[in-house]
Amino acid sequence: KALRLATSTNNPTALVVSNFSLGELFFNEKKAELAKSYFQQSLDLSREMNNSNFIILNSVGLLHANVFLGNYKEAILNGEEALRLLKSDVDKTRIYAIKKDLAEAYKGNKQYNLAQEKCETILALDPKFGYAYFLECRLMCYKEGFEACYAKRDYFISKTMHEPRALAHIYNNYGCLLDQELRYDEAVLYFQKAME
Repeated sequence: KALRLATSTNNPTALVVSNFSLGELFFNEKKAELAKSYFQQSLDLSREMNNSNFIILNSVGLLHANVFLGNYKEAILNGEEALRLLKSDVDKTRIYAIKKDLAEAYKGNKQYNLAQEKCETILALDPKFGYAYFLECRLMCYKEGFEACYAKRDYFISKTMHEPRALAHIYNNYGCLLDQELRYDEAVLYFQKAME
């Protein structure tokens, strides 16, 4: 309804906000293709208006949708655009979220060194950001193999103890590694810890 009203009144700001809101709504409902379409429409209008705040919001929306859909190359472009436009005084949480998703996109695109750089940047800004340790752990599996990851198990667990969601990802990661090696009894213990 808001989108129809914005279209009928030809109000560019209302069109941007309506499309962005629909993008968020559909993304939260796990309808990433629809979300992507609305974020893209909003981004195009934002560029016409030359409004960097809206460009950032929609680029981040597209970053999330593209990571969800496995479109890693597109996600990287969206995330890098958002980071270029961000001011240095912007909320750190927003920057972390973008860099985390960029690291995921680089990992998905098998650009492990770039993903590692994003992890290192996040950890340099905030050494307690647990999810970055999870990404670092996953990257270690891809780059150095399971044994290297097992050797640092205690390190990754200790670095994420303060952040339950990141710790759950770490436990799940080790459960998956053990499962892939057909070590089911050990894997189950890690999956159970992940669910606690």
